[in-house]
Amino acid sequence: MKGRIGATASLAAVVLVVLFFWRGILEGYGGWLEVEDREERADVVVVLDGGKGERLWKALDLWNRGLCAHLVITGESEPILPVYAGGPGITQADAKRQIAIRKGVPEEAVEVLLGPTSTFEEAEAIKKWCASHDVDTVTVVTSPFHTRRARAVFRHVLKDAPVAVRIAHAPWEIAGSSPKRWWTREKDLVAIFDESAKTLYYLGHHHISPF
Repeated sequence: MKGRIGATASLAAVVLVVLFFWRGILEGYGGWLEVEDREERADVVVVLDGGKGERLWKALDLWNRGLCAHLVITGESEPILPVYAGGPGITQADAKRQIAIRKGVPEEAVEVLLGPTSTFEEAEAIKKWCASHDVDTVTVVTSPFHTRRARAVFRHVLKDAPVAVRIAHAPWEIAGSSPKRWWTREKDLVAIFDESAKTLYYLGHHHISPF
């Protein structure tokens, strides 16, 4: 009997140790996907498509603190809610531009680039935009779990521009995400699985390393 109790206790201890380290590994991976550069003034802040508002929030935060001279908002050409708009509708990027203007950004200081449907296409569009403007530095704003891949993609595409690329994101509480126990929340679980798949795709297809 004592032998069985001892074996059970040992097994339980092993399980607890494994669970403890697996949690650390999973949370470490979630944290690895998030990167952020030192905040410095940039010629332009690029607001990538997507998100729930946290990307524009961070861009406006940078603007209000004098850390950029221009905002460029990228997005798909497809309008959002065209039926409910009672007409052709409005794109998400245009909606963000209107919000930025209402928040105090001058109309001439915020621009929309429509068409890109992926991070790679967004980087290519920004490269062309920078070539026609006097731009030396850009700060790319996106969601926390997207930052590692986004920075790698933009630095890869713009490496011959030459344009210095920095990455930024809103605080975790604003973004509504966290690397802590991310597998217990559907939103974060989907985001991390999506980023993992796309990171592997970009590594294999575009030869862009996340390291």
